[in-house]
Amino acid sequence: MLEQFVLSELEVEQYQVKEILKCLLHTVMFHRALGAFAPEDSDSPLFDLNFVRCSDKLIINTIEEKADAFSKALERSQKGQVVLGFFQKQAKSSWSIYPKEERVYWEQWSFPFTVVPSPVDLNERHRRKLLVEKMLMDRMMFIIRRVNEFQDHVPPVAGDCFPFDISFPQPSESWIWRR
Repeated sequence: MLEQFVLSELEVEQYQVKEILKCLLHTVMFHRALGAFAPEDSDSPLFDLNFVRCSDKLIINTIEEKADAFSKALERSQKGQVVLGFFQKQAKSSWSIYPKEERVYWEQWSFPFTVVPSPVDLNERHRRKLLVEKMLMDRMMFIIRRVNEFQDHVPPVAGDCFPFDISFPQPSESWIWRR
């Protein structure tokens, strides 16, 4: 059964998008990568916080690439969402001689973003940065509470990490999009 988690919309400045998304994705991935990955402490270069991530280079590089691509996409649209999905591959019944596999998702995390203008006043800019930092920490704690609360739907792990994908669906592609 598919469990879906939708975080509250994140209203952030353009330069914050990539770092915030990396923090959130790494927080989920660390708690769902049940294989033999060593935990790795990571300090945010933008915010006064650190988070734990998996030491797996493929996961780190995938998150880096997707966060960079999403940040660039938001330069044009100002609004979007990222969906992190975990799935199992199952044989799809078909009459073809070539066996096909389909993805059966068992968990999805949605992160809606809106880019807001940067304040001109330095005091306001500092106040806003502290507010966003607190919002990010709250979202990370929400993730940690949810992964610990909701475990019954998690299938047995086969290998080091569950298969996952990270996408940027358009509003019409997903019923969980909020305006």
